[in-house]
Amino acid sequence: MSTQPVNVPAAPLPPPRRNRRIWLRVFAVVIVMLLLIAGGIVWYASTPQFQDIVRKKLIATLETATGGRVELSAFRWSLRNLAFEADGLTIHGLEAAGEVPYAHVDRIYVRVKILSFIRPKIDLNYLEADHPVLHLIIYPDGSTNQPRPKTESTGKSVKDTIFDLKVGRTEINNGVALINQQAIPFNLAANDVGIVVSYAAPRDHYLATLHAADFTAQRGKKSPVRSKLDVAADIGRNTLNVSQLQLQTGPSLLKATFNVQDFADPHWEMTAQGKVDVREVMALAPVEGVDRGVADLDLKGQGTRTQFTLDGRAKVAGAAYHVDTVHIAGVDVDTALHATEQDLVLSGIRTRIGSGGTVDAEMRVAHWLGGALAQPGQPPATTVRQGTIRAKFRGITLRTVMTFVAPPQYRDLGFDTVASGDSNVDWTGDASDLTAKATVTLVPSAHTPEGQVPLSGMVDATYFQRNGSVQIRRLQAQTPATQIDVSGGLGVYPISRPSTLRANVQTTNLGEFDRTLAALGVASRGKKGVQALPLRLQGQAQFQGTVSGTIPNPDVKGHLTATNFDLLLPVETVETKEQPAAVEPASAPAQAQTPVPAPITEKTIHWDSFEADAEYSSQLIALRQATLTHGKTTVHISGQLQAHRISARRSAFDDASSIDADVKVQDAALDEVLAIAGQNLPVTGTVNLNAHAGGALNNLNGGGHLSIQGGEAYGEHYRSLNADLKFAGEEVGVSKLVLLQNGGQVTGNGGLGIRTKQFHFQAEGKGFDLSHTEHFKNAKYPLTGQLVFSADGSGTLQSPAIHANAHFTKITVGKEANGAVDVEAHTDRQNLMFN
Repeated sequence: MSTQPVNVPAAPLPPPRRNRRIWLRVFAVVIVMLLLIAGGIVWYASTPQFQDIVRKKLIATLETATGGRVELSAFRWSLRNLAFEADGLTIHGLEAAGEVPYAHVDRIYVRVKILSFIRPKIDLNYLEADHPVLHLIIYPDGSTNQPRPKTESTGKSVKDTIFDLKVGRTEINNGVALINQQAIPFNLAANDVGIVVSYAAPRDHYLATLHAADFTAQRGKKSPVRSKLDVAADIGRNTLNVSQLQLQTGPSLLKATFNVQDFADPHWEMTAQGKVDVREVMALAPVEGVDRGVADLDLKGQGTRTQFTLDGRAKVAGAAYHVDTVHIAGVDVDTALHATEQDLVLSGIRTRIGSGGTVDAEMRVAHWLGGALAQPGQPPATTVRQGTIRAKFRGITLRTVMTFVAPPQYRDLGFDTVASGDSNVDWTGDASDLTAKATVTLVPSAHTPEGQVPLSGMVDATYFQRNGSVQIRRLQAQTPATQIDVSGGLGVYPISRPSTLRANVQTTNLGEFDRTLAALGVASRGKKGVQALPLRLQGQAQFQGTVSGTIPNPDVKGHLTATNFDLLLPVETVETKEQPAAVEPASAPAQAQTPVPAPITEKTIHWDSFEADAEYSSQLIALRQATLTHGKTTVHISGQLQAHRISARRSAFDDASSIDADVKVQDAALDEVLAIAGQNLPVTGTVNLNAHAGGALNNLNGGGHLSIQGGEAYGEHYRSLNADLKFAGEEVGVSKLVLLQNGGQVTGNGGLGIRTKQFHFQAEGKGFDLSHTEHFKNAKYPLTGQLVFSADGSGTLQSPAIHANAHFTKITVGKEANGAVDVEAHTDRQNLMFN
């Protein structure tokens, strides 16, 4: 048998699963260590100690970069949210101690969108700054409080850092720019902001671009303005070249370039073409009063620190300017511009006003920059600005002028006139020294609008900015029925500026001033303008005097005359209205008629003439030596009515207004006098009156004497009436009354409420012969006899309550003698009842 060799098996290899477990354990240990390290870093990075280290490092970096002293109250972050926040960042510049620092931000908040460690690039999702304050002081020598970076002049290039920053949303809230203590509030917001800075090594230049796809600027409470901004700049060690600056606001697009060489001794060039919305510029660099407009620019300029030239053309469409009551809108301007370090010249200015009219002008301002271009370290040149404007204006309506300079309620004065003329404007220093002289011709338009009054005339006047007044050398105006001559000083800016004018006005038609009076707020009993005046003029009125006070609150004082006019007085009447009939027993008394107040009507009293020294203001109405005549009637009045002061800013002529007046009436018709007192009674006679009244209208004091000769009362003739009058509160009292009527006599006393029309009286009569009484003499059965009576009563004329006792003797009815009769009578509403 042969022997076969035996194969001995090799040693077994470790199983693959066991190797994997070993490597997994190693990897897990590494991961755990990394997590522990990362957790430790995260924990330490969130501690106050580490955040304070970062805060101090950030302060040192900012001080080196800006050259100012930096303060930072707090700096913290959230790694989980990739958010950073800093509070109380302040950078002090070269300003004096105690002044507002160069820069301050209450709070800065940043959220990181993408953070790359491969190259120095930062992308942010959100950047917010709350209440940043930027303070720039420009000192008389031209230097500022701006700090200088802490760089050393070693001759070596500093380390250049290239970065690419993108911010999804940027917001600046409640920002304030302080320029020489003048505060300019603003708010800025932008979406998709991109800033890229790269370094060109061969030229040792930085290349920077800025893009803001949706840039929103807002100043104060003005409406926000949305724009698109693109900037490309080449920044060298001693040069700056802005090769592209594009600002687009709606359809308006402005393109500009700027180049400067040698910052120590700068030489610069610039161009600007295109359109820019003025609101965008005003949001960043406001000019007081400028509201809106679109400027179309084509400018080129070049210069050095001390010399430059700027030429081109500028057009502004839809310009608006608003300060206090001055509100200019809808104006288009086209002009050529030439500017040097000495002069600013606007030539060929053509202004078109949207509501009608044109202005052609030339403007020159010498030394317009003052000492702003003085060399550093040298005092500014002692030059004073001097400006001139020479203008010709055509076709500007009165409504346009009032729209520009007056509140809305004064814009339509009811006169159709168009102004044309020449104007010269001059000032030295700033605009506070401005004077504007104008010679203006006024003519009505070719077709006077319905409801307007054609007006012609001329104006020769000068406006002084330093006191906001117009010195009127001569103002003449004529309408179909009116002649006006005015001279003196008119306060126009602000509109509360006082005036002192001399005026002579003659008119035969007050209706021409209807809209003017309505604009000035003349109103009464639901009527406005001329309809509110208790006057209708058929003759002529003339005023010679002065106008002081302000435009909205004038004080008119002078001599007033008028002829052939009517005085319109309110008269309250009543009418009766029967109650609806009802089914009543036959014995039931008939229903009495109930008085129902009727609308207030007017009674017209005609006067032949009026002459007085008069004064009118919102506080006082005064008449001195006033005389009214009508036929033989003459009324003399002197007195004043003082407005009731309701509050510190409000007064009104009402029942609480105080009065102090004297009235003397000679040979006046009694019915007309009663109408003046608001009564419409069937009484006639000739009145003579002397009276004085004082106190408030609802609390009068004073008195007088009344004498009436001849006439009729309720159809009965009388001889005379005399009485003493007394004003007490709201009542006119009558005492020592004596009425004589053909041998008969009535004595008594009483009173009448001025407002309530309530009366009361007591009277006694004796010696009356009934044969002289019209009511009995003309009766079907004539009645004669002697009458003695007593009576008292109260109430109103519409609802009197009267009680009387009468004793008749020697009575004859027809031809029959009936001896004596005693009668007791009283009233029941408007019915007279006898017992």
